[in-house]
Amino acid sequence: MNKAPRSKEEIENILEMFDNKSKALIKIGDAESERDIAIYRKIFYQFLTEPYKVVWENLRPMPAEKQKSYDELTKVLNENERKSLLNRLVVVKLNGGLGTTMGCKGPKSLVELSNGMNFLEFVLRQHEILNEELKELKETKEIPFLLMNSFCTDTQTKQYLANREKPTNYVECFCQSKCPRIYADTLEPVPKQWDDCPDDGWYPPGHANIFPIMAHCGLLDRLLAEGRDIAFFANIDNTGAVFDERIAKVLADGVTDYILEVTPRTPADGGTLVEIDDGYRLTQLEAPHVPDEHQEEFRSLKKFKTFNTNNIWVNLRAVKEKLGQLKLAMLANEKRLSNGRPILQLEQSIGDVIRNFPGRALAVNVSRRRFLPVKSTRDLFHLRSKCLFSFDSSLCLLQKIREGPLPEVILSTEEFGALTNFEQRIPEIPKIKSNVEKIVITGNVFLGNGIQFNGKNVEIIAEKDKCISISDNSIINSKEEEYKQQNGCQQNGEINNNKKVNILLDMNGNDKFLLKEEII
Repeated sequence: MNKAPRSKEEIENILEMFDNKSKALIKIGDAESERDIAIYRKIFYQFLTEPYKVVWENLRPMPAEKQKSYDELTKVLNENERKSLLNRLVVVKLNGGLGTTMGCKGPKSLVELSNGMNFLEFVLRQHEILNEELKELKETKEIPFLLMNSFCTDTQTKQYLANREKPTNYVECFCQSKCPRIYADTLEPVPKQWDDCPDDGWYPPGHANIFPIMAHCGLLDRLLAEGRDIAFFANIDNTGAVFDERIAKVLADGVTDYILEVTPRTPADGGTLVEIDDGYRLTQLEAPHVPDEHQEEFRSLKKFKTFNTNNIWVNLRAVKEKLGQLKLAMLANEKRLSNGRPILQLEQSIGDVIRNFPGRALAVNVSRRRFLPVKSTRDLFHLRSKCLFSFDSSLCLLQKIREGPLPEVILSTEEFGALTNFEQRIPEIPKIKSNVEKIVITGNVFLGNGIQFNGKNVEIIAEKDKCISISDNSIINSKEEEYKQQNGCQQNGEINNNKKVNILLDMNGNDKFLLKEEII
């Protein structure tokens, strides 16, 4: 909720406080530390002087003329045109996130995704395939692959690259800024000095930080000098975000300078694109921007139909021209320290850079197959399922093989939220029949190998203080056949002789058999 505007005197006093305290946040002789605090001060000043909630009446849904369907895009005509595109391309993966939502302490990119590969290995192999294609076009130069790490992920990412058997000389890492969290009540920095509170006193300030960092370290000028002016940015955990020549061609043809891929919005999705300034420009709208009284309207799929995938294509020459004047919305994310005290993280999104290209920005409506992120173990459940996705080794790509929407998956957070627990309890993703629309697994449940799910709504629900352990090669039927605790016993479901059998283990471990009448 926006507070009343601060007076000029109040702003000056807060800035004076910050300037005094921030001196100790700069490591002496460290240019990057000095740069990061300078970058943060600009963000902090914007937070003090500008509202971070939108004026709802001043925005409207994105009109049709500012978006295109992917199918409308012109195809690449020949090998020479494709070679030209690849020679101008740089691929950038956003690799600053930890796997904290899945109980992991390290980079999310090092979590195993599928086929024994983690996210980082997955995108590296995709890029190597792209470079092989370029070689087939008789081009010796490799396409640069950049990783924007954070201070949380940089060391482990570089260790993985150094230990990788196949060389990664085409990969270059650079780091996001390291900014101080501030207390929500006093607005004072949480850390007292540059090496204070390493675990919860600092944070990376959002992906929009990428352009000033690329400029500061000389990377932007170097890429442009090499003729690399088409940049493709994507989150490293989005397994569907691969190079697409038809989208790249839109930039190459000079039609636009900034493209954001959008896809049909679902109830689970957040941010969308809207028009502001009387239709003059597009901007990204996220839930934290929306006043409380308009949150329900913001969630309307009829009014706001598209979702921002964070797959972004940018003309780097146009970015360089605008570097000193980029305007971005502020996200003031409220969080709590480990001691429970409320703090704020001030962030800016790369998706919101679109507002700086009025008349030169475009939204491209793409298939949902270009947005396959992993935010939780529920997403891993989908992507590791061989019934829902197949692995295309020629492209190093997970291809959706099920027609229609994926089944909804609900897993209890306490038992399945952490990756280690998830993998212990579900060592192998069950075979999911095509008629399954919803899967619910809650409580103290363990699945064996070779399990099969069948029916519209499959539920395995362990009541409090009870445990359900499903034997190998069992068939679990729909909601009507769900396994529930009975008489203080542990349940186990199997299929024998084409009939469903509930095996109830009493507290002494003695088997009791209850034969059902239903024929499977």
